[in-house]
Amino acid sequence: IIEELVEDALRKLAVDGHGIFLDDQAGVKFTLYELQQELAKTGHTYSLDQIKKALMVCVGTTIHLTTASGETVFSDHLFETVGLNTREDWKGQGKKTKAFVRFNSLVTKSIKEGSWRQYNYEISMRFKFVVSRQLNKRMSHNFTQANLAASYTISLSTMLRDFGLTTYTYIRDNLRHVTKALDEMVEKHVIRGYDIKN
Repeated sequence: IIEELVEDALRKLAVDGHGIFLDDQAGVKFTLYELQQELAKTGHTYSLDQIKKALMVCVGTTIHLTTASGETVFSDHLFETVGLNTREDWKGQGKKTKAFVRFNSLVTKSIKEGSWRQYNYEISMRFKFVVSRQLNKRMSHNFTQANLAASYTISLSTMLRDFGLTTYTYIRDNLRHVTKALDEMVEKHVIRGYDIKN
């Protein structure tokens, strides 16, 4: 969970004036303290050690895009590069510990083509549940025809597959987690309501 929040917070810092291009790839420069404070602003309090570990997980995580037949058409790290000045900086307290992240090439491609979509960062970051955040982002990206009369449909199996959720033996256990997330989205006025159909 922390890795998703760190990635989103870094994109917010990039938009807020910390964005840079490194070797023609989109990136962001920041201090660990700035990142820690950005996360705290939206209710996520993490130690500097937790944030450092999350950065390392992100740079070690590989994204694979495949066709319906299972053929890999794209493979890249979530963050292409994470950099800190020195080993002492890495051990530092964070206020002056400078760092940079170079996002993966899909982010750069989206910026250059203008194919990115806006979503409400503040609301998304304040969601308690992963499903709430993931569904909010998915709807912002895909539900371009949204209006008061339109509805959005998604299957439980799609959420389990695409949101990295644990698949429980009994479907009711998965449904309980999704229902909590949907209730949270209603509470925050992101959706007006929902229906669950078998």
